Amino acid sequence: MNKYVDISRLKAKYNEIFDVGEHIVAQTKVDGANASLTYDVETNSIIAFSRKTQLSETNSLRGFWEWTQKFSLEDIKEITESGRFIIYGEWLVRHSVSYPDSAYNNFYVFDVYDTRKNCYIPYHEVWIIFGKLLFAAEKAGIEIRLVPLLYDGPFKSWKDLMELMKLKTLGGQPVEEGIVIKTQDRLEDKDSSSRPKYIKIVNEQFGEVHKGAKKPIDPEELKKREEARAYVAQFVTRRRIEKILEKLQDEGQLPIDWDETNMKDISKAVPKLVFEDVKKEEPEAVLAIDGFGKFSGSITMEIIRTILNER
Repeated sequence: MNKYVDISRLKAKYNEIFDVGEHIVAQTKVDGANASLTYDVETNSIIAFSRKTQLSETNSLRGFWEWTQKFSLEDIKEITESGRFIIYGEWLVRHSVSYPDSAYNNFYVFDVYDTRKNCYIPYHEVWIIFGKLLFAAEKAGIEIRLVPLLYDGPFKSWKDLMELMKLKTLGGQPVEEGIVIKTQDRLEDKDSSSRPKYIKIVNEQFGEVHKGAKKPIDPEELKKREEARAYVAQFVTRRRIEKILEKLQDEGQLPIDWDETNMKDISKAVPKLVFEDVKKEEPEAVLAIDGFGKFSGSITMEIIRTILNER
């Protein structure tokens, strides 16, 4: 089984994970049971999973396994391309958020994983697969739903995204659980440890940490960090970084055909060299921003990953 990606809750330190203009989608966060299904070649069957366990008749995730078995085997085999695609969603059963009765015991699709490319697929491709699932569900006499899409376009600001928290999409009471934001530009990037591809914002009523320990997200703080980062990005440019990389290549410290295997050494050396270069040429700029070096290092590594992906 492929366990669905763990999505971190938005914190101030994550404010720089999306570049202004980066293509993102935002969806309603549904408070149900994480589940998935696909076709299994070895058993020639439709297989289903909870977040951690393969399901069966005796362990059905409150009816999800039985629901999956109502599909035509041939339809699921064709839609998933013989198990290449794993379909993820939320099997809506009663948890903390209260929904209208009509919302329960339905599967809400929110993502699809491509086992051939080892990544999640873009939203527009999820939508196409969902359309095929919808037709197959109608044939089987069951329902299937798509997690509500709140936004599809360029990242502008966290303030704009947090406004989406007010939308009543599934009728959750007293409010919807929150939203999930996903990049569409970096889905095939291999390294997402320092820059997550997905992030969630959870309404305070349904926070996943104790009230006493939770620090609410301050939109003004995020805005200030966005502005600071944009300022630093004026000086930490792609051309500056390329010049540092070229210098390391000329000195024999970095191979001409560097790749993913060199990233550890690059991450140790290049951010520091870039910062020192900016400090030497633009000292006033460095003094103007608290934490200039931290922003500089983050931007440097993002640009290097972009260069790597283009090689």
